[in-house]
Amino acid sequence: MRAFFYTSALVTAVLALAACSSKAPPEPTGPKVVVVTPAAPQPVKVGGDRDANGCIGSAGYLWCGHTQQCERPWELASAKGFANTSAGFKAFCEQAPLKPVTKP
Repeated sequence: MRAFFYTSALVTAVLALAACSSKAPPEPTGPKVVVVTPAAPQPVKVGGDRDANGCIGSAGYLWCGHTQQCERPWELASAKGFANTSAGFKAFCEQAPLKPVTKP
């Protein structure tokens, strides 16, 4: 009976030690995943968005070929008496220029 007790105690100790071994878990074999965090978008500086004619879109200015300058559509519509719509602005500004266009 004593031999049985020692044998079972020894087997239990060996199993306990085997369960506590410090083996590292196996490396995953699938593809590696890389997480990329996108950079925060840079804010657009008011006045830093001039178009080809020098008009600042963020301030509401658009080029008007009729007046040959940057205009705010709602202000121009009020001053010249046309409908305050994109179609009204486009129709007015596509007319021939008020002043002759001079090229340097």
